[in-house]
Amino acid sequence: MNKTIFTLLLLLAGQFSVSAQTMTARLILDDMYAAFSKLKRYSYEMSSKERFAGKYIEKEMLFKINESPKKVYAKDKVDGIEIMYVQGWNNNKVYINPNGFPWTNLSFELTSSKVREESHHLLTTAGFAFTEKLLRRTEQEIKANNRKLEDFFTYMGDTDFDGKPCYKLFMEYKDYKWISHTVAKDQDLAALCLELGVPEFAVKERNNLSYGKIKAGKVIQVPSAYAKKVVFFISKQSKLPLVQLLYDDKDLYEKYEYRNMQINPTFPADEFTEDCSTYGF
Repeated sequence: MNKTIFTLLLLLAGQFSVSAQTMTARLILDDMYAAFSKLKRYSYEMSSKERFAGKYIEKEMLFKINESPKKVYAKDKVDGIEIMYVQGWNNNKVYINPNGFPWTNLSFELTSSKVREESHHLLTTAGFAFTEKLLRRTEQEIKANNRKLEDFFTYMGDTDFDGKPCYKLFMEYKDYKWISHTVAKDQDLAALCLELGVPEFAVKERNNLSYGKIKAGKVIQVPSAYAKKVVFFISKQSKLPLVQLLYDDKDLYEKYEYRNMQINPTFPADEFTEDCSTYGF
């Protein structure tokens, strides 16, 4: 082999080896944060699996999201139900096409049990802003407790999802446990859990609560983190998490898979309105 070509191959192999060895959880997280910051508008199809009273409910959904101001359109691909939230419109209520009885569009508060049925999350937490918030909160707590990022996050090598090469990132919160929390003020369960960074439905279920307000002074049990273990499949191209697997102290709690993602598309002028030609309102 020509000496010059052989030397070049050695150099390229060395660069690849260094690149592979230096890929770390820190670099993956930073790339993901940078990708989050560029998301203004996006759409995707999502397969979800969430645990309710020991049983799993699976859904296939279509989402369209505008981050600021917050606008969310979602459609259940199986039963055809459509829901929409637009910040500042419809008295900030969720607008619903039930695609069935009572055969008319309905409006409910974000936290209404009628909206929350068979869903772990508020419609306003759809998308990746909520994921970023939880990750950054975890990092803040790691720093505040003088711990190392590597004690929690591990780069587990490469994998594929939906034909896309991905990084596999594993997070384990070894100190995960349920603790007592005294509610400081009258507050909706959703707002309290967002403030604490813990899973709302798990807290609701553990304490036998409703989705309404919790009185100040009430002592409830909350987990010390949103999840005990999390697995991410992060696209090498978009740097976004295409798969999220979240586990509590029992088993799998939530699973989300994202496909056919469109990043910062140009939405039609009538998107996020009841008159949008592709909606059924």
